Amino acid sequence: MNTVILTDQELEYLRELLQREIPNLHDEIRHTDAYDYREFLKERELLVKALVGKIGTPGSPATSAWHPSQTEKGTRQRREIELETAPQLPSLSPSQLSV
Repeated sequence: MNTVILTDQELEYLRELLQREIPNLHDEIRHTDAYDYREFLKERELLVKALVGKIGTPGSPATSAWHPSQTEKGTRQRREIELETAPQLPSLSPSQLSV
C-alpha cells in the first residue's frame, strides 16, 4: 500500500481532474468501433470511478485521514490518502487499436 499526502488544494484539483475524465471516457467509449479498445476504455472508466470513490467528496473523512503538518507559514492541514497498488491495465499496441 502506498501513501500520498496532498494539500486540500491538490486533493480538490485531483478530484476535479478525475471527475472531468469520466464523461470524456464515456464519450470515447460510445464513439469507438474497435472492441478491444472499447473494453480497455471501459476498464479505465471503472478505475477512474473507483479512484473518485476512494478520495471521496469534499469534507468526507471516511476515505482519508487528516494530519497536521508544520510549514514555515504555520500549521497547514494535509490529507493523507492510502492507495492500494491496483492491477495494471493491459497496454494495447497500435495494431490492436485499428478499426
